[in-house]
Amino acid sequence: MGLDDLFHVRSAREPARSAFYIPGIQASLLALEVSLKEGGDPEGAAQAAILHTIQQLSAITHIGFQTTRFTMASSVTYDDESLVARGLGLARAALYFGDATRERQRGADLLEVEESSLANYSAKYLTAERAHLVFVRPLSAAAALQQAQSAFDVRTAEQHHVEQWPAPNRAGLNTWMRRADFGYRKQTLANGLEVVVVPRAGAPFHTVLLGFHGGSSYGVSGAGEATLWSRLGYSAPSWEGLQSRSFLTSGSTMRQLRNVGRDLATTLRVLRDSIMKFEVRWPPQSFVNQLARFEREEQLPAARLERARRKALLGTHAYGSETTVADMKKVSATDVHDWLANVERPENAELVIVGDFEPNGALRLAEEALGDWDEGHAVRASVSAPQAVRESTLRGNHLIVEHAPSLSQAKVGLTCVLPPSSAENWPAYDVFSSLLAARLFGVLKRQLGASYSVVDSVELLRGGTTLLHLSADVDPVRMRSAFHEIRKFVDHSANDFVDDASVEQARFDVGRHYSLGVETSAQAALRALLVWRLDWPLEAAARYPERLLGVRRDQVVRIAEHCRANWVLSVLGDERSVRAAWAATE
Repeated sequence: MGLDDLFHVRSAREPARSAFYIPGIQASLLALEVSLKEGGDPEGAAQAAILHTIQQLSAITHIGFQTTRFTMASSVTYDDESLVARGLGLARAALYFGDATRERQRGADLLEVEESSLANYSAKYLTAERAHLVFVRPLSAAAALQQAQSAFDVRTAEQHHVEQWPAPNRAGLNTWMRRADFGYRKQTLANGLEVVVVPRAGAPFHTVLLGFHGGSSYGVSGAGEATLWSRLGYSAPSWEGLQSRSFLTSGSTMRQLRNVGRDLATTLRVLRDSIMKFEVRWPPQSFVNQLARFEREEQLPAARLERARRKALLGTHAYGSETTVADMKKVSATDVHDWLANVERPENAELVIVGDFEPNGALRLAEEALGDWDEGHAVRASVSAPQAVRESTLRGNHLIVEHAPSLSQAKVGLTCVLPPSSAENWPAYDVFSSLLAARLFGVLKRQLGASYSVVDSVELLRGGTTLLHLSADVDPVRMRSAFHEIRKFVDHSANDFVDDASVEQARFDVGRHYSLGVETSAQAALRALLVWRLDWPLEAAARYPERLLGVRRDQVVRIAEHCRANWVLSVLGDERSVRAAWAATE
């Protein structure tokens, strides 16, 4: 398993292709998937991709082998913190090796892989002669519809009924959700840095998460992304046994470190070094090397649809801006320095520490590590929050289509602007999102057979801007029926489908997901940092369960009615078929 893991992570980092391995009991497969724009010479393109991949994989044996091996070993170790991932890993080991305990040795097995054995593996198995080519030429839209129609009995599907789920036992969940004291401790250092400690007795891992106001929407377009790329490769926390990740959103920037055990001093030292010793080197070669890939990805139908959707919803608002490759090419070292000077400073930041720590001791270590950060400098105002978007900028046609005729299933997204959120009514938005997704999921899957999933989320942005996102893969044959169900929501009063029973069920569903959503130290840290990024009091995170149980039907109806007035439907698929199906529902 160790060799498979190494080859998987290296190939997955290659820019223009999707690589993955399929493990097996007697043999495993390394798969490489390449999407061709034209497909005029599929065999030649495939051979070039195979050759390039073999060369890249072989390079592990003499370039970056130690780093790759250690990074992978630490990665599989940290993945073990999740109960779900741990359970799946044990099941996988039991299946492949007949011994579930082998999963516990996965990280150690990776560290024992030698360069010579990896070179031998590559020379023996990763050869062009062993590669098999499968070329899939997409059907035309008409042919795809005809083929799907012949394999699907529409009349039978329309006779199906939504399954009735048994009423859940809520007693145990309600007892757990009513706990309000999660033990948060907060302190503001003399330099303005806010530090929050979330104790977790007995936790085998800990997380340190540093967040800043100001992301891709702040400053010169592309400056935030440029700064992120400047940091990549600058330091190697994995050599300390840590896992390091950086996040850039439209309104915030985050840097996360995870470590095993209780050695918080080492984790904070690595974080301090990444701040105090960082020097901008612009443009970093790693960024320049990726520009061609960025340009290709920017022109993909999905990327074009996302830009059109954000523009339709948010217009010229800061949160609606999408950084382009042209923007990135214009970024200068001065732009990066200015972005850093205004964003990455202690009075514009919060540090969250989650783990098995005594709060006062953790706060003391944080002050020792970062108390002198920016010491002696004049305190500047924090990055201001953009004004809340209260309604979509789109007028007239609410449908946006990006032509992608080769897709076997259309990608349908329903997005709307919700009323500005607050710490008090935050859970009601999640209840509405869950309720609407459950309704569409039940109809689209169980009743119409049109989709196998509906994914929902609420995007909370600083300043009050709140967006609902629902998405689903829809069978083109059932597109008209799926659109009809969406029409039922956007064209009829929310009172038609929001009742006390559906709200109660949604509250229960959100509660179940909440308990799983904070199981790891990293998830708990992100949850605590979220309320700070929204300028809400820290107690909002602790009181979420209590407020969730108090969500009322009238709150959900109000949110739903606002959504019905601000919706945008975005579809990735054959444009002619999509527009015809939509027109048939008008």
